[in-house]
Amino acid sequence: MSDQSGTNLLTGALFIFGLFYFFGNQEEKRRPYTGERVTENEIGILSANDQLTFVSIVTHAKNQFREEDNAVRQGEIRRVRGQELCTELRSAKFEQWQGVVSGIETTSDGVNLNRIYIQVAEGITLVDREKYGRRTYQHSKFLNDIQIGDRVLFSGKFGYDFDERASDCFLEDRLSMSGGMTSPNFVFSLGTIEKFD
Repeated sequence: MSDQSGTNLLTGALFIFGLFYFFGNQEEKRRPYTGERVTENEIGILSANDQLTFVSIVTHAKNQFREEDNAVRQGEIRRVRGQELCTELRSAKFEQWQGVVSGIETTSDGVNLNRIYIQVAEGITLVDREKYGRRTYQHSKFLNDIQIGDRVLFSGKFGYDFDERASDCFLEDRLSMSGGMTSPNFVFSLGTIEKFD
């Protein structure tokens, strides 16, 4: 075999290996606890009834957590909450959920929305951490229609907690376990929002 054909063979093999590595070695995102593959277009959308399930699971875990003094057992309560959320709620997307706008954060010049807080039950908040500029739907709604204290009907998508050490199904924003259990902020991306009377 000539040096030229050996070089071509090696180059071809490296090219094929590179293609396999780049396209074949992409780690699939899997839902925590269930192991189901996560796709951009998840099947199913959580309804208003699913909001009741969400609130019930989180409230039950919150009450159990408050009654428990042992930190190890408290951690187990959080893990069970995450498992129940991922098992009972079969999608991260939701529509027609009700809440109250409990907070809005902007950049120091007020140009961009940084965080939107919507309380869905006593002590249970969804927080959108996306940044929305002037020409976005979300910025327009908060500039013209929506204020803190407004009851709203909204849609969006939860973020999954893909950290292997984490114990939540949906990403939760608090720094401490106590905060994450007694007054959790679940991360989501806002889709639509309208005032609701």
